[in-house]
Amino acid sequence: MEMPNDVVQEQQTASAPKLFVNNITFNDGKTISLDHNSIVVFTGANNCGKSQVLKDIERLVANPQLSAAIATSVESELIGTLPDDFIKSHLSYDNGNYWFGGNGSDLTGWQRNWTGKNMSVLYQLFLNRLGTEERLTVSKSKPLFNASNHGRIDSLNMLYKKNKIEDEVSKLFEDAFGTKLVVHRRDGQNVSLRVGERPDWVEEGRDGEGSYYNGVDVLPKLDDQGDGMRSFASILLDTFASDYCITLIDEPEAFLHPPQARLLGKMLAKNDVGERQLFISTHSEDFLQGLLDADNKNVKIIRINRIDDINHMSVLENAKIEELWSSPLLRYSNILSGLFHSKVVVCESDYDCLFYQAILDASYESKGEIAPDIHFTHCGGKQRLETVIKALIAVKVPVVAIADIDVLNDETILRKTTDSFGIVWDNISAHHKKIIEYAQSQRHQLSEADVKRDLTALVNEMQNTNTSSLSKATAEKVSAILKQSTAWTKIKETGNSFFKGNADAYNALSQIVSILHFSGLFVVPVGEIESFYAKVGGHGSHWWEKLVESKVNFATDNDLQEAREFVQSIAEYRPM
Repeated sequence: MEMPNDVVQEQQTASAPKLFVNNITFNDGKTISLDHNSIVVFTGANNCGKSQVLKDIERLVANPQLSAAIATSVESELIGTLPDDFIKSHLSYDNGNYWFGGNGSDLTGWQRNWTGKNMSVLYQLFLNRLGTEERLTVSKSKPLFNASNHGRIDSLNMLYKKNKIEDEVSKLFEDAFGTKLVVHRRDGQNVSLRVGERPDWVEEGRDGEGSYYNGVDVLPKLDDQGDGMRSFASILLDTFASDYCITLIDEPEAFLHPPQARLLGKMLAKNDVGERQLFISTHSEDFLQGLLDADNKNVKIIRINRIDDINHMSVLENAKIEELWSSPLLRYSNILSGLFHSKVVVCESDYDCLFYQAILDASYESKGEIAPDIHFTHCGGKQRLETVIKALIAVKVPVVAIADIDVLNDETILRKTTDSFGIVWDNISAHHKKIIEYAQSQRHQLSEADVKRDLTALVNEMQNTNTSSLSKATAEKVSAILKQSTAWTKIKETGNSFFKGNADAYNALSQIVSILHFSGLFVVPVGEIESFYAKVGGHGSHWWEKLVESKVNFATDNDLQEAREFVQSIAEYRPM
């Protein structure tokens, strides 16, 4: 659809001046280097400094001599000159001077500021910080820009002049909300945004123009829509309809539903608007996943760990992002939420997470205290513990893992898991050997008669069926019976107490568990989670459902005392 010919297209010259951030140094001594199209995402737990670092960047771009809380220095780069036509198109003229930000000077004065790198006022032409409050006003109706207001033209008035960008922004908005965004250029003395189906443009001169804008005029105003729509539109405007070189966005997910937050992240990373730097603070896994979905090579994720007055910066470079994001386990789970918590506990299954979370919350609520900021996530089995642990440690997320005691029975899985925590195998190999040898020596003490009985009963059952192939259900029954013939089946039921019959084996177990716990790998002391409350019966999710249905009191039930002590030790653990 072609827009009216009288809409002026703003022309950008190749000589337009630009401002970029080349590198930032933080109060932990770390320096990050940036490209002209870098997208830098700050994550971390509450009160770690995500929003403050954006304010620091703006402050130090304006004046590198100032001090700031988290960023200790910012090195900026000015590209090109400040030509007369740029000043005339971006500043207001009045009584011989060009005005901006309450300051007035002639052309030469502004150009001296540029060559002298005095950016205390000029930086606002190139950098925009978009906070949560501003996002509810950027897209609101604005007076048509004129030279008497002594201020920079806003992004809505910029959109007024750009047909192509209007269409692009409208398409992005429609992808998120299912309705178009239309610029109303005949809204009295204002320019406004409307939502709905754009009327057809008919080349009929002034009558056609009138009918088009009459159609636009009856569309609902964006001003009257919800915070989510207005916030989303504001970010699109200041990102795609402005000529800022640097945009700082604080919590872009605010006011948005998770699917829209994810879509916004993907839009910001995927839609190329030329050289532009984005600095974003976020507390949203959905937004972060959207950024990663875009597969943009220029994304840097920085997790901030605040310890006392130092904000430690952990950078996840693009190559590492690609490696981690290629794993379906990480891509389609809630593991990335760990970036926004003080500590992550990785469990084998989802019902493990539910149980430990319930114990933690109930224990602290019973004391009138707030539970620690811990995120429980699962990896779908102990064989995947290594993948998740490595991913979280890569961005310095404090991580703990919980494994059933039979993790000690599989040396391959155990070694991979301990390696991910940096545990030296030689420090535990002798203890591990004693545990395995004792477990193997106890195999003959289990009831072979019971195993024979169960297998005979199953064979008889199979003879009464008419099927020629082994069913899945029968195969599972055979597997379950055979498992009973190993000591580790009993160990999972009884936990540490199985080894008390042998002082050397029990001491070896105590030693290896202590080493593992010190590094963050916690072995279930009762063998497996179901043994914390075995009297309800069942296994897996069935056990968890029966436990909840029993209306057990997680904070006071005596049978859960060992579970509470175990969870408390995890809550108090501080990763090295």
